Amino acid sequence: MRAAFVEHGAQELMPIALADDATSLEKVVDPWLPQAADLAIPRAAETSTSVAESSAPPRVVIAFGSQTGNAESIAGMLTEQLEERHITVERTASLNTVIDDGVLDKDKGPVTVFAVCSTCGDGDFPDNAGKVKRWAKKLNPDALAHVRVAVLALGSTDYSNFCMAGQRLRAAFVE
Repeated sequence: MRAAFVEHGAQELMPIALADDATSLEKVVDPWLPQAADLAIPRAAETSTSVAESSAPPRVVIAFGSQTGNAESIAGMLTEQLEERHITVERTASLNTVIDDGVLDKDKGPVTVFAVCSTCGDGDFPDNAGKVKRWAKKLNPDALAHVRVAVLALGSTDYSNFCMAGQRLRAAFVE
């Protein structure tokens, strides 16, 4: 898996969280949501001086890859939690839409991304996140150095490649 991606340089906000749709979804998601919300706004020590001194509000994007709606629903819950904390979410959309619309392009400035991605079948991305691998292969080294990211991976332990899509997504950002 590592060989497929170049080092893209995103800052990982917290370790990837792996949740089993069948048995541990609430056990993982319930603590992940407020922890993610706490990390939405970069602290001055975590950013460059120009970002910390910027008068523009920090950009927050929530991206999801969802086949049955679980990941999309969790993305919606995170959006609500952030808005309750008066944190503006610029966009909540599928990973394909975020990629197609260039939301993560470096020229748009620093951004915090929360990605919630389900795994389909035995390690595949959902249809609305299928562009991730091609997108990652096209990125230059350090292309995502302006990105802070946290990934929540959903899957089923009934499959040998448990949460593989989320793990590949994480690799696309930080490895």
